[in-house]
Amino acid sequence: TEHSELEIARKFIEIAYPEYQNIKKNNEESSLVDVLAVNDSTNESLLMQVTKLYPADFWKELHTINKVETQQEVKPLILKALERKHNFDWGEKKKVILLIDSWPGFDEATLGNLSEEFKNKLLNAGYKEIWLVGSLEQLTFRLI
Repeated sequence: TEHSELEIARKFIEIAYPEYQNIKKNNEESSLVDVLAVNDSTNESLLMQVTKLYPADFWKELHTINKVETQQEVKPLILKALERKHNFDWGEKKKVILLIDSWPGFDEATLGNLSEEFKNKLLNAGYKEIWLVGSLEQLTFRLI
């Protein structure tokens, strides 16, 4: 099932920042920001970039071989998602929350303990925060 950037951002906001209820899609194609959420009380805003965890052929492959992901497969998928979003300005990325659409998702235990090397790769991506966003609250969690 395809989920729009706006739907992924709404799920994230509902769980992580419920006070930011004014959510809008940014229609600028070349922008780092896909979705903007505003807290109407404080006028503060959250800038979000949305990407997918799974490559386009993942679901077809899953259907044919009937397997589930393990931490050995999920971690490289996360790093590939970061690579796809690497070429943006470092100063701009520090203001943006990266949302990785992992629908339907998996729980945090699937990742196991994160090595220092993996954590450093997440930190070196340059984003303000990085979240995996699944279909349920317990499948949505912050990586950094």
